[in-house]
Amino acid sequence: MQPSLLPRQVITNLLLMHQILIWFRLLDFDNPSLSGPVINSKRQLWSVGAYVGMVIEDVFGFTTTDTGISLNPFITSELRKEKFANSTSLKLQGLTLKGKVINLEILLPEASEDSGYYSVQSLTLNNKSVSDPKSIAFADLSDSNNLVITLGDLISGSTAITMVEAHPLSNSDPVVFAPKEPLISSVAADKDGFLTVQFSDTQTGNISYNLYRNGELVKTDVAKGVVTDTLKAADAAGTCYAVEAVYTETKNYSHHSAPVCFGTIQAIPVTDTRVSSNISTTPADEQINSAYLHNWGSLNDTLTVSDITISADSDYDIQLQYHNNFNAINLGVTNGVKWLEVKDGAGEVVAKGIIQMPHAAVKDGKKPLVYSTPLSASLAAGTYSLAVTDFYNMSYLESNTTYIASGGKDGQVNKFDLAAIRIQPATPLAD
Repeated sequence: MQPSLLPRQVITNLLLMHQILIWFRLLDFDNPSLSGPVINSKRQLWSVGAYVGMVIEDVFGFTTTDTGISLNPFITSELRKEKFANSTSLKLQGLTLKGKVINLEILLPEASEDSGYYSVQSLTLNNKSVSDPKSIAFADLSDSNNLVITLGDLISGSTAITMVEAHPLSNSDPVVFAPKEPLISSVAADKDGFLTVQFSDTQTGNISYNLYRNGELVKTDVAKGVVTDTLKAADAAGTCYAVEAVYTETKNYSHHSAPVCFGTIQAIPVTDTRVSSNISTTPADEQINSAYLHNWGSLNDTLTVSDITISADSDYDIQLQYHNNFNAINLGVTNGVKWLEVKDGAGEVVAKGIIQMPHAAVKDGKKPLVYSTPLSASLAAGTYSLAVTDFYNMSYLESNTTYIASGGKDGQVNKFDLAAIRIQPATPLAD
Protein backbone atom coordinates (compact mmCIF):
# COMPACT_ATOMS: atom_id res chain seq x y z
CA MET A 1 0.00 0.00 0.00
CA GLN A 2 1.14 3.53 -0.73
CA PRO A 3 1.67 6.24 1.87
CA SER A 4 -1.11 8.79 2.01
CA LEU A 5 0.03 12.26 0.88
CA LEU A 6 -2.78 13.80 2.87
CA PRO A 7 -2.31 17.55 2.39
CA ARG A 8 -2.05 17.58 -1.42
CA GLN A 9 -5.02 15.30 -2.06
CA VAL A 10 -7.39 16.65 0.51
CA ILE A 11 -6.50 20.31 0.06
CA THR A 12 -7.02 20.05 -3.71
CA ASN A 13 -10.52 18.70 -3.12
CA LEU A 14 -11.17 21.34 -0.48
CA LEU A 15 -10.08 24.16 -2.78
CA LEU A 16 -12.52 22.99 -5.43
CA MET A 17 -15.33 22.79 -2.92
CA HIS A 18 -14.35 26.17 -1.48
CA GLN A 19 -14.48 27.80 -4.92
CA ILE A 20 -17.93 26.35 -5.56
CA LEU A 21 -19.24 27.61 -2.23
CA ILE A 22 -17.89 31.13 -2.74
CA TRP A 23 -19.23 31.16 -6.32
CA PHE A 24 -22.78 30.77 -5.06
CA ARG A 25 -22.21 33.20 -2.20
CA LEU A 26 -20.72 35.91 -4.42
CA LEU A 27 -22.76 35.66 -7.60
CA ASP A 28 -22.89 39.19 -9.04
CA PHE A 29 -25.82 39.42 -11.45
CA ASP A 30 -24.98 42.99 -12.55
CA ASN A 31 -21.29 42.19 -13.15
CA PRO A 32 -21.03 38.48 -14.00
CA SER A 33 -17.30 38.76 -14.64
CA LEU A 34 -16.80 39.60 -10.96
CA SER A 35 -18.65 36.51 -9.75
CA GLY A 36 -16.82 33.59 -8.28
CA PRO A 37 -14.11 32.98 -5.72
CA VAL A 38 -13.06 36.55 -4.92
CA ILE A 39 -9.83 36.32 -2.93
CA ASN A 40 -9.89 38.29 0.35
CA SER A 41 -13.54 39.26 -0.06
CA LYS A 42 -15.50 40.22 3.04
CA ARG A 43 -17.26 36.87 2.84
CA GLN A 44 -14.03 34.89 2.77
CA LEU A 45 -14.18 32.35 5.61
CA TRP A 46 -10.48 31.47 5.46
CA SER A 47 -11.45 27.82 5.52
CA VAL A 48 -8.56 26.78 3.29
CA GLY A 49 -5.96 28.25 5.66
CA ALA A 50 -7.79 26.80 8.65
CA TYR A 51 -7.84 23.37 7.04
CA VAL A 52 -4.13 23.45 6.26
CA GLY A 53 -3.50 24.42 9.89
CA MET A 54 -5.66 21.55 11.09
CA VAL A 55 -3.75 19.04 8.98
CA ILE A 56 -0.30 20.26 10.04
CA GLU A 57 -0.94 21.10 13.69
CA ASP A 58 -3.61 18.56 14.67
CA VAL A 59 -3.41 15.48 12.46
CA PHE A 60 0.39 15.57 12.17
CA GLY A 61 0.75 17.37 15.52
CA PHE A 62 3.53 19.60 14.20
CA THR A 63 3.91 22.84 16.22
CA THR A 64 6.81 25.00 17.33
CA THR A 65 8.00 26.11 20.75
CA ASP A 66 10.58 28.70 21.82
CA THR A 67 13.34 26.12 21.52
CA GLY A 68 12.25 23.58 18.95
CA ILE A 69 9.53 21.44 17.42
CA SER A 70 6.72 19.71 19.29
CA LEU A 71 5.27 16.55 17.71
CA ASN A 72 1.96 15.26 19.02
CA PRO A 73 -0.13 13.73 16.20
CA PHE A 74 -3.77 13.00 16.89
CA ILE A 75 -5.01 10.10 14.79
CA THR A 76 -8.11 8.30 15.96
CA SER A 77 -8.98 4.72 15.23
CA GLU A 78 -11.86 5.91 13.07
CA LEU A 79 -9.58 8.22 11.07
CA ARG A 80 -7.12 5.35 10.58
CA LYS A 81 -9.85 2.90 9.62
CA GLU A 82 -11.83 5.11 7.25
CA LYS A 83 -9.74 7.94 5.76
CA PHE A 84 -6.39 6.12 5.76
CA ALA A 85 -7.70 2.60 5.13
CA ASN A 86 -5.43 1.99 2.12
CA SER A 87 -2.28 3.56 3.59
CA THR A 88 0.53 2.34 5.79
CA SER A 89 1.91 5.82 6.45
CA LEU A 90 1.21 9.53 6.10
CA LYS A 91 3.70 12.02 4.67
CA LEU A 92 3.97 15.76 5.07
CA GLN A 93 6.79 16.91 2.81
CA GLY A 94 8.67 20.11 2.13
CA LEU A 95 7.93 22.13 5.26
CA THR A 96 10.40 25.01 5.67
CA LEU A 97 11.28 26.22 9.15
CA LYS A 98 14.13 28.61 10.00
CA GLY A 99 15.62 27.94 6.57
CA LYS A 100 15.61 24.17 7.08
CA VAL A 101 13.56 21.62 5.14
CA ILE A 102 11.47 19.14 7.13
CA ASN A 103 9.79 16.00 5.84
CA LEU A 104 7.53 14.24 8.34
CA GLU A 105 6.24 10.69 8.02
CA ILE A 106 3.86 8.89 10.39
CA LEU A 107 3.89 5.07 10.32
CA LEU A 108 0.38 3.81 10.92
CA PRO A 109 -0.50 0.71 12.99
CA GLU A 110 -3.04 -1.87 11.89
CA ALA A 111 -6.61 -0.60 11.88
CA SER A 112 -8.68 -1.38 14.96
CA GLU A 113 -12.40 -1.68 15.61
CA ASP A 114 -11.92 -0.26 19.11
CA SER A 115 -12.47 3.43 19.89
CA GLY A 116 -9.65 5.79 20.82
CA TYR A 117 -6.53 7.52 19.49
CA TYR A 118 -3.00 6.26 18.91
CA SER A 119 -0.06 7.01 21.18
CA VAL A 120 3.38 8.02 19.91
CA GLN A 121 5.76 5.07 20.26
CA SER A 122 9.02 6.40 18.81
CA LEU A 123 10.64 9.12 16.72
CA THR A 124 13.68 9.14 14.47
CA LEU A 125 15.53 12.11 12.98
CA ASN A 126 17.53 11.29 9.85
CA ASN A 127 17.42 7.58 10.78
CA LYS A 128 18.65 8.17 14.34
CA SER A 129 16.45 7.52 17.37
CA VAL A 130 15.34 10.55 19.40
CA SER A 131 15.10 10.14 23.19
CA ASP A 132 11.99 12.31 23.53
CA PRO A 133 9.53 11.06 20.88
CA LYS A 134 7.53 14.27 21.03
CA SER A 135 10.09 17.05 20.66
CA ILE A 136 13.23 18.09 18.78
CA ALA A 137 15.43 21.10 19.51
CA PHE A 138 16.14 23.57 16.70
CA ALA A 139 19.85 23.03 17.38
CA ASP A 140 19.52 19.35 16.37
CA LEU A 141 18.11 20.11 12.91
CA SER A 142 20.21 19.84 9.75
CA ASP A 143 19.59 21.62 6.46
CA SER A 144 17.38 18.71 5.40
CA ASN A 145 15.50 16.62 7.97
CA ASN A 146 13.50 13.42 7.73
CA LEU A 147 11.33 12.80 10.78
CA VAL A 148 9.58 9.45 11.19
CA ILE A 149 7.00 8.90 13.92
CA THR A 150 5.85 5.38 14.75
CA LEU A 151 2.43 5.21 16.36
CA GLY A 152 1.86 2.79 19.23
CA ASP A 153 -1.02 1.49 21.31
CA LEU A 154 -4.57 2.73 21.08
CA ILE A 155 -5.59 4.94 24.00
CA SER A 156 -9.26 4.93 24.95
CA GLY A 157 -10.92 8.31 24.55
CA SER A 158 -14.27 9.78 25.51
CA THR A 159 -16.85 9.69 22.71
CA ALA A 160 -19.81 10.98 24.68
CA ILE A 161 -21.47 14.27 23.71
CA THR A 162 -22.09 16.72 26.54
CA MET A 163 -25.51 18.32 26.11
CA VAL A 164 -26.27 21.67 27.75
CA GLU A 165 -29.21 24.05 27.81
CA ALA A 166 -28.51 27.69 27.02
CA HIS A 167 -30.52 30.68 25.87
CA PRO A 168 -30.17 30.85 22.06
CA LEU A 169 -29.77 34.65 21.98
CA SER A 170 -27.43 35.02 24.92
CA ASN A 171 -23.82 36.02 24.33
CA SER A 172 -22.70 35.53 27.92
CA ASP A 173 -24.39 32.36 29.19
CA PRO A 174 -21.75 30.63 31.40
CA VAL A 175 -22.86 27.25 30.07
CA VAL A 176 -21.52 27.90 26.56
CA PHE A 177 -19.42 31.07 26.83
CA ALA A 178 -16.24 32.03 28.62
CA PRO A 179 -16.10 35.24 30.66
CA LYS A 180 -14.25 38.27 29.35
CA GLU A 181 -10.71 38.84 30.53
CA PRO A 182 -10.12 41.21 33.50
CA LEU A 183 -8.02 44.38 33.34
CA ILE A 184 -4.84 44.87 35.39
CA SER A 185 -4.40 48.52 36.35
CA SER A 186 -1.10 48.31 38.24
CA VAL A 187 1.69 46.14 39.63
CA ALA A 188 3.41 47.71 42.63
CA ALA A 189 5.18 46.97 45.91
CA ASP A 190 3.30 47.22 49.22
CA LYS A 191 4.71 48.63 52.47
CA ASP A 192 6.36 45.30 53.26
CA GLY A 193 8.02 45.07 49.85
CA PHE A 194 5.75 42.37 48.37
CA LEU A 195 4.35 42.76 44.87
CA THR A 196 0.67 43.55 44.57
CA VAL A 197 -1.50 43.23 41.47
CA GLN A 198 -4.56 45.44 41.20
CA PHE A 199 -7.19 44.40 38.67
CA SER A 200 -10.83 45.12 37.92
CA ASP A 201 -13.73 43.43 36.15
CA THR A 202 -17.18 44.85 35.33
CA GLN A 203 -18.81 41.46 34.77
CA THR A 204 -21.40 40.09 37.15
CA GLY A 205 -22.14 36.53 38.18
CA ASN A 206 -20.28 33.78 39.97
CA ILE A 207 -16.72 34.48 38.81
CA SER A 208 -13.39 33.71 40.44
CA TYR A 209 -9.92 34.71 39.26
CA ASN A 210 -6.51 33.11 38.80
CA LEU A 211 -3.19 34.98 38.94
CA TYR A 212 -0.27 34.14 36.64
CA ARG A 213 3.34 35.25 37.10
CA ASN A 214 5.58 35.00 34.03
CA GLY A 215 3.16 32.53 32.50
CA GLU A 216 2.96 30.27 35.58
CA LEU A 217 -0.15 29.91 37.75
CA VAL A 218 0.67 31.21 41.24
CA LYS A 219 -2.72 31.88 42.90
CA THR A 220 -6.19 30.45 42.31
CA ASP A 221 -9.68 31.54 43.32
CA VAL A 222 -8.73 35.11 44.22
CA ALA A 223 -11.17 38.00 44.50
CA LYS A 224 -10.96 41.01 42.23
CA GLY A 225 -9.27 44.06 43.63
CA VAL A 226 -5.74 43.82 45.00
CA VAL A 227 -3.87 40.49 45.19
CA THR A 228 -0.57 40.22 47.08
CA ASP A 229 2.05 37.86 45.71
CA THR A 230 4.72 36.07 47.76
CA LEU A 231 7.46 37.63 45.64
CA LYS A 232 9.31 40.68 46.93
CA ALA A 233 10.03 43.68 44.74
CA ALA A 234 13.77 43.35 45.35
CA ASP A 235 13.71 40.02 43.49
CA ALA A 236 11.15 40.95 40.87
CA ALA A 237 12.91 42.78 38.03
CA GLY A 238 11.14 41.89 34.78
CA THR A 239 8.28 40.06 36.51
CA CYS A 240 5.00 40.18 34.57
CA TYR A 241 1.48 39.28 35.66
CA ALA A 242 -1.76 38.26 34.00
CA VAL A 243 -5.20 37.39 35.38
CA GLU A 244 -7.92 35.11 34.03
CA ALA A 245 -11.61 34.96 34.98
CA VAL A 246 -13.42 31.66 35.62
CA TYR A 247 -17.15 30.93 35.75
CA THR A 248 -17.34 28.94 38.98
CA GLU A 249 -20.31 26.78 37.86
CA THR A 250 -18.95 25.64 34.50
CA LYS A 251 -15.18 26.23 34.87
CA ASN A 252 -15.12 28.09 31.54
CA TYR A 253 -11.98 30.25 31.47
CA SER A 254 -11.41 33.66 29.93
CA HIS A 255 -8.40 34.71 27.90
CA HIS A 256 -5.54 36.00 30.03
CA SER A 257 -5.59 39.72 30.66
CA ALA A 258 -3.04 41.89 28.92
CA PRO A 259 0.18 41.38 30.92
CA VAL A 260 1.54 44.13 33.14
CA CYS A 261 5.15 44.05 34.32
CA PHE A 262 6.82 45.46 37.41
CA GLY A 263 8.98 48.54 37.23
CA THR A 264 10.74 48.03 33.91
CA ILE A 265 8.25 49.32 31.32
CA GLN A 266 9.25 52.22 29.12
CA ALA A 267 6.36 54.09 27.55
CA ILE A 268 7.62 56.69 25.08
CA PRO A 269 4.84 59.01 23.84
CA VAL A 270 5.07 60.55 20.37
CA THR A 271 5.53 63.93 22.08
CA ASP A 272 8.86 62.78 23.58
CA THR A 273 11.81 64.74 22.22
CA ARG A 274 13.50 61.47 21.26
CA VAL A 275 10.70 60.73 18.77
CA SER A 276 11.02 62.07 15.23
CA SER A 277 8.45 61.83 12.44
CA ASN A 278 7.42 63.70 9.31
CA ILE A 279 3.86 63.79 10.71
CA SER A 280 2.94 66.54 13.16
CA THR A 281 1.48 65.57 16.54
CA THR A 282 -2.27 65.91 17.05
CA PRO A 283 -3.30 66.91 20.60
CA ALA A 284 -5.53 64.66 22.68
CA ASP A 285 -9.17 65.04 21.72
CA GLU A 286 -12.61 63.56 22.38
CA GLN A 287 -11.75 60.38 20.48
CA ILE A 288 -8.19 59.65 21.65
CA ASN A 289 -7.15 60.61 25.17
CA SER A 290 -3.47 61.31 24.45
CA ALA A 291 -1.46 63.08 21.79
CA TYR A 292 -0.99 61.03 18.62
CA LEU A 293 0.17 60.97 15.02
CA HIS A 294 -3.01 60.99 12.95
CA ASN A 295 -3.16 58.47 10.09
CA TRP A 296 0.55 57.70 10.29
CA GLY A 297 1.85 55.01 7.96
CA SER A 298 1.78 56.22 4.35
CA LEU A 299 4.49 54.80 2.11
CA ASN A 300 7.04 57.52 2.88
CA ASP A 301 6.09 58.31 6.48
CA THR A 302 8.97 58.07 8.95
CA LEU A 303 9.24 57.30 12.65
CA THR A 304 12.45 57.03 14.67
CA VAL A 305 13.18 56.95 18.39
CA SER A 306 16.70 57.67 19.63
CA ASP A 307 18.59 57.45 22.93
CA ILE A 308 16.60 54.56 24.40
CA THR A 309 18.32 53.35 27.56
CA ILE A 310 18.15 49.66 28.47
CA SER A 311 19.33 49.18 32.05
CA ALA A 312 19.55 45.38 32.24
CA ASP A 313 20.37 42.49 29.91
CA SER A 314 17.11 40.74 29.06
CA ASP A 315 14.61 39.78 26.38
CA TYR A 316 12.24 42.65 25.59
CA ASP A 317 8.99 43.12 23.67
CA ILE A 318 8.71 46.33 21.64
CA GLN A 319 5.21 47.46 20.62
CA LEU A 320 3.38 50.44 19.19
CA GLN A 321 0.35 51.88 20.99
CA TYR A 322 -2.19 52.74 18.30
CA HIS A 323 -5.76 52.74 17.05
CA ASN A 324 -6.79 51.42 13.62
CA ASN A 325 -10.43 51.69 12.58
CA PHE A 326 -10.13 51.72 8.79
CA ASN A 327 -12.28 48.57 8.77
CA ALA A 328 -14.21 46.38 11.19
CA ILE A 329 -12.25 44.19 13.59
CA ASN A 330 -13.24 41.02 11.70
CA LEU A 331 -11.63 42.25 8.46
CA GLY A 332 -7.97 42.32 7.54
CA VAL A 333 -7.47 44.23 4.28
CA THR A 334 -6.25 47.35 6.11
CA ASN A 335 -4.59 45.62 9.03
CA GLY A 336 -1.48 47.74 9.65
CA VAL A 337 1.76 45.95 8.78
CA LYS A 338 5.15 47.66 9.33
CA TRP A 339 8.85 46.83 9.63
CA LEU A 340 10.64 47.58 12.90
CA GLU A 341 14.42 47.73 13.31
CA VAL A 342 16.40 48.18 16.52
CA LYS A 343 20.00 49.43 16.40
CA ASP A 344 22.62 49.53 19.14
CA GLY A 345 24.81 52.49 20.03
CA ALA A 346 27.25 51.61 17.22
CA GLY A 347 24.45 51.67 14.64
CA GLU A 348 24.35 47.89 14.18
CA VAL A 349 20.94 46.27 13.68
CA VAL A 350 20.34 43.95 16.64
CA ALA A 351 16.68 43.09 16.03
CA LYS A 352 14.27 43.44 13.13
CA GLY A 353 10.92 42.11 12.05
CA ILE A 354 7.29 42.66 11.16
CA ILE A 355 4.78 44.14 13.59
CA GLN A 356 1.05 44.27 12.96
CA MET A 357 -1.68 46.72 13.99
CA PRO A 358 -5.07 44.99 13.58
CA HIS A 359 -8.33 46.90 13.55
CA ALA A 360 -9.76 48.04 16.89
CA ALA A 361 -13.38 48.78 17.71
CA VAL A 362 -14.69 52.30 18.30
CA LYS A 363 -16.59 52.43 21.61
CA ASP A 364 -19.12 55.16 22.34
CA GLY A 365 -17.47 57.43 19.79
CA LYS A 366 -14.03 56.96 21.34
CA LYS A 367 -10.96 55.23 19.90
CA PRO A 368 -9.35 53.12 22.64
CA LEU A 369 -5.61 52.72 22.27
CA VAL A 370 -4.34 49.16 21.93
CA TYR A 371 -0.95 47.53 21.34
CA SER A 372 0.61 46.03 18.24
CA THR A 373 2.06 42.58 18.01
CA PRO A 374 5.51 42.66 19.63
CA LEU A 375 8.98 42.53 18.16
CA SER A 376 10.99 40.42 20.59
CA ALA A 377 14.59 41.51 21.02
CA SER A 378 17.40 40.19 23.20
CA LEU A 379 19.11 43.39 24.38
CA ALA A 380 22.17 44.00 26.54
CA ALA A 381 22.30 47.03 28.81
CA GLY A 382 23.11 50.09 26.72
CA THR A 383 21.69 52.74 24.40
CA TYR A 384 19.53 51.94 21.38
CA SER A 385 17.45 53.50 18.64
CA LEU A 386 14.58 52.17 16.59
CA ALA A 387 12.92 52.94 13.28
CA VAL A 388 9.52 51.96 11.87
CA THR A 389 9.14 51.83 8.09
CA ASP A 390 6.59 50.56 5.61
CA PHE A 391 5.86 46.94 4.85
CA TYR A 392 2.85 45.72 2.88
CA ASN A 393 -0.63 44.59 3.83
CA MET A 394 -3.51 43.12 1.86
CA SER A 395 -4.50 46.49 0.41
CA TYR A 396 -1.28 46.37 -1.65
CA LEU A 397 -2.56 43.32 -3.56
CA GLU A 398 -3.88 43.87 -7.08
CA SER A 399 -6.74 41.47 -6.32
CA ASN A 400 -8.15 44.04 -3.88
CA THR A 401 -8.37 46.97 -6.34
CA THR A 402 -12.13 46.33 -6.71
CA TYR A 403 -12.73 46.06 -2.96
CA ILE A 404 -15.34 48.72 -2.12
CA ALA A 405 -14.22 49.56 1.44
CA SER A 406 -10.98 51.15 2.71
CA GLY A 407 -7.87 49.71 1.09
CA GLY A 408 -9.67 48.79 -2.12
CA LYS A 409 -10.72 50.83 -5.13
CA ASP A 410 -9.62 54.13 -3.53
CA GLY A 411 -6.06 52.93 -3.05
CA GLN A 412 -3.74 51.34 -0.51
CA VAL A 413 -4.28 51.95 3.20
CA ASN A 414 -1.63 50.88 5.71
CA LYS A 415 -2.18 53.63 8.28
CA PHE A 416 -3.33 54.09 11.87
CA ASP A 417 -3.28 56.61 14.71
CA LEU A 418 -0.02 56.22 16.64
CA ALA A 419 0.34 57.38 20.26
CA ALA A 420 3.40 55.75 21.85
CA ILE A 421 6.10 53.10 21.82
CA ARG A 422 6.24 50.57 24.67
CA ILE A 423 9.30 48.53 25.70
CA GLN A 424 8.91 45.90 28.42
CA PRO A 425 10.36 42.52 29.43
CA ALA A 426 9.18 39.72 27.17
CA THR A 427 6.22 37.95 28.75
CA PRO A 428 6.51 34.13 28.80
CA LEU A 429 3.58 32.31 27.25
CA ALA A 430 1.26 30.42 29.55
CA ASP A 431 1.07 26.65 29.12
